[in-house]
Amino acid sequence: MAEGSTSRRDDPEQQRASRVPAAGIAGISVVLLGDFNPAILHPAWLAAHDLLRQEEADAAEIQLVSRDLTVFSTEWVELAASPDRFSVASASAPSYNLLRDLTIGVFRLLPHTPIRALGINRNQHFPVEDVGAWNAFGDRLAPKDIWSNILQSPGMRSLIMQGKRPDEYVGHVLVQVEPSLRLEHGIYIGLNDHVQLDQMDMTTTSEMADVLEDTWEPAKARAEVITTQLLETL
Repeated sequence: MAEGSTSRRDDPEQQRASRVPAAGIAGISVVLLGDFNPAILHPAWLAAHDLLRQEEADAAEIQLVSRDLTVFSTEWVELAASPDRFSVASASAPSYNLLRDLTIGVFRLLPHTPIRALGINRNQHFPVEDVGAWNAFGDRLAPKDIWSNILQSPGMRSLIMQGKRPDEYVGHVLVQVEPSLRLEHGIYIGLNDHVQLDQMDMTTTSEMADVLEDTWEPAKARAEVITTQLLETL
């Protein structure tokens, strides 16, 4: 080995990366709070405006389309809308950016829809093969010392931390960590990148679209950094 070189085994970055498990289950969603008309959000309406392919609309699994609630799914997106909440979600990584585009496309067609808040949510479940490491991870995030005289066999069920946004928008970044309900001895990490549009007088659909485009990539990158930093402690 050449003088001054560093083996991969001794490289701290490589060591940290090797400790971070790949997500076993992952997804992303966009959530809007405002005043919506769920009945219009039929797959056929989306296809008529080139927001879904016609074959996707025809094959959509429709649970309900009504004045009070619309819920349907295609191969790559789950859409749910009520009078005060709109959401699109995907578990298909190649389709993540399509959620942004679909949201912007829908509300460009509905320009008079008032929107109060915007959230970009990243949800991931990570497998942990070492049960001891899994327990120790919870102990580091929520030390049991204070609880040992209060509860018998205390353990972390859910931890939520909130911080200020690192940009010019009003809102917060919220991180939730808890044992996975979908993977045995897994770790769930959820991140909510929230912008309170009505506190900035930015409630038009065009303003929402601008904020979503501006915050989309930073939110995804921030979720990756936060998740990696947490899992490096395994």
